[in-house]
Amino acid sequence: MSKSSKRANFKNISTLAIGLFSAGTLLVIAASIFFLFTFINTHNLDDLSVQSENTSSILMSPYMKNGTKIESIPTSRKVIYPGAELPFRQWADPRGTIDLAEASTLEGFTPISSSGLPFFSGDSSQAVRMMIPSLEIDVPVKNLAILNLGDSLEYETPDNTVGHIPGTANPGSMGNGWYFGHLESPLRGEGNVFARLPKIPELIAKGEEVLVVIESNTDKYLYTIVETEVLPAEEFKIFESADSRITLVTCQPRGTYDHRLLVTGMLIGFRKLTEPI
Repeated sequence: MSKSSKRANFKNISTLAIGLFSAGTLLVIAASIFFLFTFINTHNLDDLSVQSENTSSILMSPYMKNGTKIESIPTSRKVIYPGAELPFRQWADPRGTIDLAEASTLEGFTPISSSGLPFFSGDSSQAVRMMIPSLEIDVPVKNLAILNLGDSLEYETPDNTVGHIPGTANPGSMGNGWYFGHLESPLRGEGNVFARLPKIPELIAKGEEVLVVIESNTDKYLYTIVETEVLPAEEFKIFESADSRITLVTCQPRGTYDHRLLVTGMLIGFRKLTEPI
């Protein structure tokens, strides 16, 4: 082999070695950045589990423990003004400055007390729309279909909507209504309707009230967020309740999506739509 050929081979090997070294260095840097990103996001997960200061006055069964309907309770035992127990702006006596856009969205609701006034039988219509004014969320809601995968069944993923789990409570009904939405969906492109949901723990930790409006074809229902919780994905389970509540669910943290953020809201008001949708 001539000297020129040896020099050419050496140059090619050197170029290849430099290329491999550079690629390896970039991979190490990328892995380090991803590890740091994941560590920071996972380290802060505990901050997402928060309980509202108003929880004690709201987390009560909205009907009598023995199942008695409100209509059969003697007048002397009824709550004459149920809104007095509820934190939503203290209803008639606002406790602070109200955002005008939010106020127009929430106008006209009738308060519901912890004793269950009025009583809902559980046959309300399914949800078609969800609004969270403080997060500027206003998105459609649809029941998720069940997909047959051959050897198993699973719910479809919500595509640019909030997905309601069929069989769980409809808005205004007794029980726990479960609603799922994407934090982000970079691969499937199914939207990020719950991208702002992780802001709720910070808001209620500051003492702010976070309200959710769920609309059916005939009514609007007002919920106040009372607590948030983060669970590993493998520990997450759908559960029922004896009161009227909703649970909003999205993935956490960004990058790994191996936890679930659960946001719980209790029913505090309702409003009839003037014209059914």
